[in-house]
Amino acid sequence: MVYTDLLFFLCVLPFSVLLSFLDRSTEYKNLILILTSLLVFSWGKPFAVCLLFLTTAAEWIIARWIEKNKENGVKTSVPLIVDAIINLIVFFAFTSKFLYINEDAFGFLKALSSVGVMFYVLRGFSYVYDVYKGKIKAEKNIFCLLTYMCAYFFMPVGPVVRYGDMEPSIRKRSLTATSMNEGLNNFIYGLGKSVIIAPVLRKIGDAGLNLEDIIGCWTGAVCMLGFAYFLFAGFCDMSWGLAKIYGFDFKKNYRNLGVCGVYEGVIKSCGISLYEFFEEIIADLPQKYRKIMIIILSALTAIMFNQSLLFLLIGFIVGLVIIFEKTNLKEKLITMPTWIKFIYTYLISFVLFGGLFCDGFKNWGKWFVGLFGISNKYTLSVSVKYAMLNNIFVVIIAVLMILAPLKNKLIQKTERYAEKSVDNYGKLSIIKTILTALLLIACIIVITSANIQI
Repeated sequence: MVYTDLLFFLCVLPFSVLLSFLDRSTEYKNLILILTSLLVFSWGKPFAVCLLFLTTAAEWIIARWIEKNKENGVKTSVPLIVDAIINLIVFFAFTSKFLYINEDAFGFLKALSSVGVMFYVLRGFSYVYDVYKGKIKAEKNIFCLLTYMCAYFFMPVGPVVRYGDMEPSIRKRSLTATSMNEGLNNFIYGLGKSVIIAPVLRKIGDAGLNLEDIIGCWTGAVCMLGFAYFLFAGFCDMSWGLAKIYGFDFKKNYRNLGVCGVYEGVIKSCGISLYEFFEEIIADLPQKYRKIMIIILSALTAIMFNQSLLFLLIGFIVGLVIIFEKTNLKEKLITMPTWIKFIYTYLISFVLFGGLFCDGFKNWGKWFVGLFGISNKYTLSVSVKYAMLNNIFVVIIAVLMILAPLKNKLIQKTERYAEKSVDNYGKLSIIKTILTALLLIACIIVITSANIQI
């Protein structure tokens, strides 16, 4: 079950939140959250419940093991390595089988299953790692750790929120009307990105990747990158919104795409917490091992998205690009004109990440050649033109949302208008509420029609 299921956000979510209000104790709220999470994860796959309990128990035991070794003056690296191995085994054993079992109307289940397992095992490892580094104490109450490990709003796109940041809210929190309103709005905005904008960009991208013309190839590359960004951002918004509804608060796991290089501008923007955690691990290593670890983590992250040689190769190349940007190109990126940084960042990104949507090395090679017009036409193909014209309104909205300077100016003007008077603030609040409600209705219609087609 994913956030885009009608059964989830029209039945499971409201019922779960309503039950949370029946008792003020945090223990009761945690119990409701755990039960809801188990229902979401085990929908059609009961074995997922066993995995949640087993992995949580393993993290709890290993963290206690590390703490005991510290007290006795014994090395703590062995239990940390054991935990890393266990999490790798869990990932590769349950990829595409742990959270979801069937394809849905939008293909989200297949696309997000590996990501969900990846963030799950990284969350467990980050807890043990923080105990190893002495940042937090090992949790004695396994019920609190279970709340952290199985909270469903961390799935399927993270973020890698550390246990030390979550522990105060796990032990004591309250549900307020303000947080619920903010959370619900963000959930609806994320739903719109995921079921309205992302599928349209995917449709145009697929048409462009048919290799019929050079313009279509580039259009396909741009739209596929946009599809990945809006899909990830949409699920991040929904995750963050759900957490607010249940009384939790943490930083969002994405930001506006930038032009400060492939790593800082694109990669890190789509998974802030993940790459901050990796940076922390790399910083703890001796200088001579850091470059090797960057390549290993890049390749490992890529293969976690898809277990194929193509993804492994792209992950390896991304690791080399990151090293290059952090060494030889570091100073140049700071002083480089913005327009040159833009061309560099997105030219490399399109070439690299376009391969992630190709079926094998052969198609990636054909698409790469097509980008430069070799053996292709130079006029926009009918399929791409048809896909764009039929969805032009959605494309315009997507462009406005990605152009951060323009979006920020519109937000600032709206805020200034609202600050002028109480009437202005009231009018904008009413308009915002109406538009949010219309967006929710549109999402329900799209989801319903898509499922009927199947």
